[in-house]
Amino acid sequence: MLARVVLCLSLAGVSAAQRETVYTIDLNGGRVPGLEVSRVETPAGERRTTSVTSINGREAPLETVEERLVSSGPDARIVERTVVRYSPDGRPEPAERIRIEEIRRPDGGTTRRSTTWRRDINGNLQPAGRSVSESRPSGETRSVIERPGAGGVLEVVERATRMERGNTAETVTFGRDANGSFHPVRREVTSTSVDGNATVEDSTLYTPAHGGFEPAGRRVVRTVTRPGGLKLREIEIYSRLGAEVASEPRLQRRVREEESAGPGGTVLRITRVRDPQDEDFRVVRETRIEPH
Repeated sequence: MLARVVLCLSLAGVSAAQRETVYTIDLNGGRVPGLEVSRVETPAGERRTTSVTSINGREAPLETVEERLVSSGPDARIVERTVVRYSPDGRPEPAERIRIEEIRRPDGGTTRRSTTWRRDINGNLQPAGRSVSESRPSGETRSVIERPGAGGVLEVVERATRMERGNTAETVTFGRDANGSFHPVRREVTSTSVDGNATVEDSTLYTPAHGGFEPAGRRVVRTVTRPGGLKLREIEIYSRLGAEVASEPRLQRRVREEESAGPGGTVLRITRVRDPQDEDFRVVRETRIEPH
């Protein structure tokens, strides 16, 4: 699949542009047309448009996202986001509005509230969901997700607690059952280490089993930053797919993303994957980023 991404930036009244072209490689080594994303940024907001390129070369819009900075100060920042999605025949669907508020509290913590509205069949905006998170200086963050319940009133359907201690973060998520009670549904532990110009992030996902939690998946990402900001990222993905019930997650895929510098400030990013049945890495995506 070929995805062409055009990024246009405007900072302090001076325009700068960047074109990013992504080629997804099929099993035969061919490149197939796909998505195109354009983005324009200004100090006051951002507009992003996503479209799809069909086999015959025609482009159809998929989604437009427009963000507007409502207010910004030392203790609060408010952003409004408008999302319009398009039907397969290119017709725009009712707009979705999202208001994101970030408030710095006197105790040094931060409250972030994101509220979503969608239009009903009569064209009126109705609350469709809300997420609220509160971080504390101690490293603890508590968050809730709300969805419309009976009568359209927002009700909490999920809770989560995240605790950061040094280079380790643990997140426990609680889901709501049919009786309204909350039970733990997943636990994730992430550790981060730095060795010179390399950063390693190791995350393990646990799910309920036998009255407690058992590891269900793991993801290890090692990122090396080279001169000029070029990155080499190596990813290992583990899961219990095909593993015995009592076994640990097994390595299912390796991903390697490597950036190299080209002429005129161009950056080429090659993505390769290696599955257990593969003898070596195979190229699945090529991304070309060039000034425009």
